[in-house]
Amino acid sequence: MIRKEFRIVWPSESGDYFQVLFEQEADSPETDYFLLQCQFEDPDDENFYIESNDTQFWGHVQVEAAVLNRRWLRLEMASTKWKSIEIAFTADEEVYAELARVLSTMFEDRLRHARHDA
Repeated sequence: MIRKEFRIVWPSESGDYFQVLFEQEADSPETDYFLLQCQFEDPDDENFYIESNDTQFWGHVQVEAAVLNRRWLRLEMASTKWKSIEIAFTADEEVYAELARVLSTMFEDRLRHARHDA
């Protein structure tokens, strides 16, 4: 399992496109980041797009499951060499609520909520 840590999380949606951006510093082109996107334009496309400043994390992947708790998001991707990525983040209540809403839309029944102390 790969583990990444970020200070900022930006969940968003625009039409049929949903994304979550994790960053170390806001609005800095040199910052570490991890981007997760999906679209619902093509209902047969169940792949997610990931992108990072670490180029091993680029491209379309199948995410079998996602687990969210108050401090991290874990993506289970059996078809990749890393198998799973756990992304630690910091978010206030408002941002966390929006993150949970956006991820629920993106992953539908593949999103599980873990206990806060897990």
